[in-house]
Amino acid sequence: MKTQATRGSLIDMLTGLKDKTRVQSFTNHGSYRGHNNQCVLVAGPEKLPVRDVLHYLMQLLGQSMDGYSGGSYVIDSATPLWLAPELNVASDEIIIGYDAQWNVATHCIW
Repeated sequence: MKTQATRGSLIDMLTGLKDKTRVQSFTNHGSYRGHNNQCVLVAGPEKLPVRDVLHYLMQLLGQSMDGYSGGSYVIDSATPLWLAPELNVASDEIIIGYDAQWNVATHCIW
């Protein structure tokens, strides 16, 4: 079984990389449709400098998400991460980190 990345573990993975390292970016985020208290990220079409992706992930801390089926949830370091092609689309892909080419690595849970 693969371990699902959290906001904090993804930041830890990227922290310490050289600024010129380019990693897959994210374009959007929101409440995961299957578990409203978890966060879904939408991968960007290009790789950006790691500092830009870290900045995006850091800004998520404390942000409030409206749950897909109601409620409001706050993103913290322990919030599990999912990957989806767009918001409000059910996904079975948990984020497990980055691969050797710095693309987002996922694992299908079904």
